[in-house]
Amino acid sequence: MPTLIAQHRKKALQTALLKTYSELQQANLRLLADDEHLYEIDSVDERRDLLMKEFKGYSLVVGDSSWQTIAINLHKLYNGDLKGHNGETENIHPVCDNGGISTDSIGRLWLFNDSDKQICVDVNGVKGPNRYGYDYFVFYPTKDDKIAPHYSDKNSEWFIDDGSLTNYSDYTFYAVTDQHPTEKGKTYWGDYIKF
Repeated sequence: MPTLIAQHRKKALQTALLKTYSELQQANLRLLADDEHLYEIDSVDERRDLLMKEFKGYSLVVGDSSWQTIAINLHKLYNGDLKGHNGETENIHPVCDNGGISTDSIGRLWLFNDSDKQICVDVNGVKGPNRYGYDYFVFYPTKDDKIAPHYSDKNSEWFIDDGSLTNYSDYTFYAVTDQHPTEKGKTYWGDYIKF
């Protein structure tokens, strides 16, 4: 029975991620049709407001854009339960910490970053596991007007070559493509993620 429950949780999170990524790409296409280019917008608040208007039920949960306030409030929303990819809880800081915390009609949490323009989303809101690479994922707008999963392009200016898969690695690329990060031929959701 525990195996069935774990498989169901994995499938629900994978489905939520893929749905969110699809909706994010569709929102970007609508913005491009209006000649709005997310990559070119320097103001994190302007970028957040522009993108979030594309999602039904958008509201700003925390409007303050300081990194300290975002980190504190995200930990409060998660009841102190933000985890790194490997389940660690010490010194875990949200990747996106400058654009407030927003939600949409289905309860996802959206966060934004300023200088590197990342878009972070917790695909099931405050419901657990609140863990990088499980329900918390990072995307970014590219110079060629696409939305890409973080780490998808090793030549990208956002790729962080840390030499290992550490707690701040978000694994969004591997989760979206369902590829095991280290073992060829295995899957992310079936073989890599553990509950």
